[in-house]
Amino acid sequence: MMDPPYAPLWCKSNYSFLEGASHPEELVEACRRLGLSSLALTDRNGVYGIVRAHVRARELDVHLVVGAQVSLRDGSEILLLVQDREGYAHLCRLLTAGHLRGAKGNCRVSWEEVCRHSPGLIALWISAAGLTGSGNAGPAGHADASAGASGSNLSG
Repeated sequence: MMDPPYAPLWCKSNYSFLEGASHPEELVEACRRLGLSSLALTDRNGVYGIVRAHVRARELDVHLVVGAQVSLRDGSEILLLVQDREGYAHLCRLLTAGHLRGAKGNCRVSWEEVCRHSPGLIALWISAAGLTGSGNAGPAGHADASAGASGSNLSG
């Protein structure tokens, strides 16, 4: 019996300052070395390492999922994964809007902006407690009883 497919969906490169230690290419190489066929690169508030990761992923035949961990104005965070070109464009517009309004290095967007730019994106809610799941309030005040993240296709 084959092992079920697994893909890390919350992975940061060294472009997420003080949060990720590896270069994007090294993450793709490690994925391949471990026998994984896919990897999501989700740097904080940006798609900084995507080009380097994409080039290496093509060379090693690894499926790269583009994404970002996005900081919200209410202090929470959401993981956005790209489904298609439209989603990539929406993610880039959303991140640009957040960076333009904030001080250097500070990016915050509202839930309304996330919803407005949602076509082509999949959202994973990140609880403030991480994997401990302490029951923090999620979007619109709903209790987050997950053990870290729950998925939602924002556009429908």
